[in-house]
Amino acid sequence: MRELRTYFDELAQALGKQLFPAERSALYLNAEESLFLRFSRGKVRQAGTGFHLSTTLSLFRGHRSTSHSLDLLGQISPDLARLTALLPTLRTELEQVPDDPYLNFPEERHDSEQVQTAELPTEKDLPAYLLGPAEGLDLTGIYAGGPIYRGYANSGGQRNWFQSDRFTLDWSLYNPEQKAVKQTYCGEHFEPSRYLTLLDEGRRHLELFGRPTVRLEPGEYPAYLAPQAVADLFETTAGWGGFSLKAHRDKISPLQLMVDQDRRFSPAVSLSEDLSSGLVPRFNETGFLRPERTALIKEGALDQFLVSPRTSREFSSPCNGAREDEVPTFLCLDGGGVPVAEALQRLGDGLYLGNLHYLNFSDKPKARVTGMTRFSCFTVKGGLLTAPIEKMRFDDTLYNLFGEHFRGFTDQPETLLSTSTYVRRDLAGGVWPGLLVSAFRFTL
Repeated sequence: MRELRTYFDELAQALGKQLFPAERSALYLNAEESLFLRFSRGKVRQAGTGFHLSTTLSLFRGHRSTSHSLDLLGQISPDLARLTALLPTLRTELEQVPDDPYLNFPEERHDSEQVQTAELPTEKDLPAYLLGPAEGLDLTGIYAGGPIYRGYANSGGQRNWFQSDRFTLDWSLYNPEQKAVKQTYCGEHFEPSRYLTLLDEGRRHLELFGRPTVRLEPGEYPAYLAPQAVADLFETTAGWGGFSLKAHRDKISPLQLMVDQDRRFSPAVSLSEDLSSGLVPRFNETGFLRPERTALIKEGALDQFLVSPRTSREFSSPCNGAREDEVPTFLCLDGGGVPVAEALQRLGDGLYLGNLHYLNFSDKPKARVTGMTRFSCFTVKGGLLTAPIEKMRFDDTLYNLFGEHFRGFTDQPETLLSTSTYVRRDLAGGVWPGLLVSAFRFTL
């Protein structure tokens, strides 16, 4: 929406003219135009569109800063009035907050523009696309689609703009015993044929739930981890500071042994934060730009860290525009040489793990992860899915799964976008292959 960008520029310019000589300001925008469709038991239960816009206004003077966030209308006059009325409050707060030694404001101007548009299904067409092919199935889930916007502007004239049209479709198929198969489909272009392929796979998995459930004894089993399960492992690692420079300097990273003792994964493991797809902004909320690609793990060894503006000041290290929490927003794990169609044949006998949940570290310094199996998890015999397994708790180290017990990645990584709509639609995701391991450890 070109009008939204013009509105944002005008808002930032008008606010900049109201600053006192020693002040600097920054304005950060979150906005989305969303079509939501909620469905259960194969029928539409709620549908509608919505527009949401919020901004964060930050005021700086010397080494002090403060900020407030507001929901706005997208109309210059009333929105400018609300933000203008906020300035005296921010000035009062600046008198009370202490100097911040790690405050980092963009001193050089770096403008950017990322705009990706796509043709997405309309509210009228969407039910036929989704529910028609699922006739007779207990299909429950949510579709959320439309453009997402981010903007940054500061009083030094810097302007950064991001727009991405995309959708996420998150659904489950239930059988009469309320056992579920969970699936997602997301991207920039909705392809009905891809949705049908996924739905057919879901049907086959749902049919397997009609077979007697297998109870496994604790121990180690050869396994194939689907892309979503691989994402669960690495996203947990990233969320706990695995790639954060500050976490490593403070000795609290789950991958600390990769620095302190030169522990490594298999040379086949290469992971990066890759922003070249344009699915997430290249600027952060404080106006610092990020490189298109940051190699985090290269051929099994920890390579680079994510460095936020604050961490850059604290440890005198070059900033690469990471978020304040130094958690990556779009991870890409390189694929391998295992054809997707042959993954289960390569496994032979073992387990298919489609989803993992309740992940946490049982021993963070040693990168030991624990969690539960969930949804599509089956026994495999002779390369074929044979029966569902009872929920099991796993407990294993990343150094085992991606090192000693690593057998290979599949050759066609999948793009998975965050389906979170808490407060707003999330801008995060990654590209993930499937994983074959010779042993996956279950404890109960």
